[in-house]
Amino acid sequence: MQNPYSPSQAAQLKKVFKLLNRWIVFVFRAGYGPFFTRQTFAGKIMVIENIGRKSGQIRYAPVNYAVAPESGAVYCLSGFGSQSQWYRNIQQSPQVTLWIGVQRIPGVAYLLEDSETHLDIYRQVLINSGFAAVLFEGINPKTIPEESLCKMAQRSPLVRIELENTLETTQPRPADLAWIVISALFVWGLLRRISGRKRT
Repeated sequence: MQNPYSPSQAAQLKKVFKLLNRWIVFVFRAGYGPFFTRQTFAGKIMVIENIGRKSGQIRYAPVNYAVAPESGAVYCLSGFGSQSQWYRNIQQSPQVTLWIGVQRIPGVAYLLEDSETHLDIYRQVLINSGFAAVLFEGINPKTIPEESLCKMAQRSPLVRIELENTLETTQPRPADLAWIVISALFVWGLLRRISGRKRT
């Protein structure tokens, strides 16, 4: 299965996703991460916190994910292949922190070069991607044949992340940007009240 997008189309998609990803990171930091742990139209989303290979600074990458029920390992895939910035970052520094809901969980990422041998969990990640698999890949992840899935796995590799703690035992962390949302709601309510008084 070849990439359905030309280089120029892929570049435009990356720009769109870059803006969308910034919004998702803000939503997580504002305390609304649990919204993305449910299977919504956008799928199940977590944020990978990793270290930039050139800058040495913290970088954030929202991705769809699935949890293996037997091992508790977390799996995700690189939609733009091995050229994705976050994928290249963890090639150099595999220590990551996952944001899942309101939890922050350290772990180690392993790049699976044999993604086609993990088709069950690969398919589950695609199912958990919501509209993305249908809109951007033109597939139904529940019915796509294994042969086509293998070809897709060669282009969009799978990543396994082993967690230091289980999701059940990790304590939630407070949202560091929740004050912005609370302040905005307060100002909005105050302005509405002032506006209502002027009308009367």
